[in-house]
Amino acid sequence: MSPSRAGTLTWWSTRVAVPILALGATAVLIGRSSFDRASLVPFFDAATQTFPLRRDWFFENVLHIGGKWAVIACTAALIVGAAFGWRNEARSRNARRFAYLAACLLVTVGITGTWKDLADQVTPWDTIGFGGKKPWPGSPGHETPWDLIGSPGAHASSGFAWVSLYFVGASLGTRHRWLWLAPGLLLGLLFALGQHARGAHQPSHEPWSVVVAWSTACALAVVFRKLGWLAWNEVDPAAEARPATREPAIPWLVGSSVAFLGVAFFGTDLFTEQMESQFPGLHRTFEFAELAITALGFGVAAWLLAEKIQSMRASEARRLEEERERRFQVLGRMAASVAHEVRNPLQTVRLIVDEQRHEVAGLRDHPLQAEFESSLERIDRAVDLVYRLARPESGEVELTDLAQAVRESVVALSRVAPGRVSFEWEREPQRAIVASPRSALRIVIDNLLRNAAEASPAGGRVLLELGQQQGDWVLSIQNPGSLSAPRPADGREPGLGLGVPISRQIASNAGGGIDMAEAGGQVTCTLRWPRAVEPAA
Repeated sequence: MSPSRAGTLTWWSTRVAVPILALGATAVLIGRSSFDRASLVPFFDAATQTFPLRRDWFFENVLHIGGKWAVIACTAALIVGAAFGWRNEARSRNARRFAYLAACLLVTVGITGTWKDLADQVTPWDTIGFGGKKPWPGSPGHETPWDLIGSPGAHASSGFAWVSLYFVGASLGTRHRWLWLAPGLLLGLLFALGQHARGAHQPSHEPWSVVVAWSTACALAVVFRKLGWLAWNEVDPAAEARPATREPAIPWLVGSSVAFLGVAFFGTDLFTEQMESQFPGLHRTFEFAELAITALGFGVAAWLLAEKIQSMRASEARRLEEERERRFQVLGRMAASVAHEVRNPLQTVRLIVDEQRHEVAGLRDHPLQAEFESSLERIDRAVDLVYRLARPESGEVELTDLAQAVRESVVALSRVAPGRVSFEWEREPQRAIVASPRSALRIVIDNLLRNAAEASPAGGRVLLELGQQQGDWVLSIQNPGSLSAPRPADGREPGLGLGVPISRQIASNAGGGIDMAEAGGQVTCTLRWPRAVEPAA
């Protein structure tokens, strides 16, 4: 015999046969004991010879009548869903699951109804001692063969019939399929609680209700599987080997189960109030427990909800960060490829210009010669930066004078647009040594100063201040303008907007940072760079 077949036989014996036999035996023992009748006494009012909760709005209108019509509506919806989706290829699997659930509900209620009729079931409120005239089932002189066995409760069975959800979970290959039993068991117990408080059922009915519901669910699951309408398997080594994944139905199962528990909790509050006359202090004790559980429940629920929201936000932030990193990696690879293609022609241009300087005398003294050299140097720095960002650093530390780099950048920008804006120092140290490659530092400063110049109106002033603060060199660049301005002040089209992000990345890699602030029509950009100790000469 194969291991899978042995496992299946074990499941049928331990999960089906044993529970059915145990519940049946329990039903018989309870029915033959005094507990079956005694459990109804607290809900009976001897003065009025009635069960006061029989006509209670909650137990009769909500749990009994409302519960009955809710089950009928769900059954009808399942039948309609099965009929409309049966021949639709995309919906056929769910349609067959709907048909299975509807069949379980109809067959379970049909069996319990027939059983009740055959057993000539007597309602407790019709018996002697509870306001009626009929003898209690099994009373001396009134025994029948059915009294030795007992009978199920039809209303509770309509709730317990939802244990058939177990096989729906099995057909979906879920790991936590036993959790799919919870809604049916809790709804059945809730209906049983209502009928018990109303004096309509005694406790011995409920185990038989579970027996009928579970037996029907198992039998129809086998039939539907044989017909190829419901694929499920209790022994699935492949599923056990798969890594655990999120099961979308779990929140619904937990939510519905907790909702049924909440309704049962409310019902318990009502009938403990009814039993207060027989058990003084019972209702007050329950109210204290109700207060504690409600407060704790709301607190835990709010905490879990807040934790879930924070977790979702953190997960989304991580996803966005990973997406950003992925884009930067792609951009880095593309930029490195472009830089490689630019470097070779750039060297060729340099060689051609050098040759032309020797052959054309006027070229050496041309007014744009300095600007041409500055532009070539800027391109070279950008290419070098791309290579540095695309490959790991060598680990060598290079010291650069930040103050000198700012002065050089100011001179270069003044050549590009002479007289458009003025750069003025408010505090300028002689030297400001930082640990950074000169090319990377110049890229950052060029970007920040160029942004400040382009955002300023013609004739504006860009104020510079460089000083030490908490172990960092801090460069402050202040210019007229706004951070929300969509275009440069001179009307030129804006670029790709990569200057500041790349500068931030470079500064961050060095242990520094870049901050932007706006106040009173002035934009202040602050560059922080860790101070380095200049080696002794």
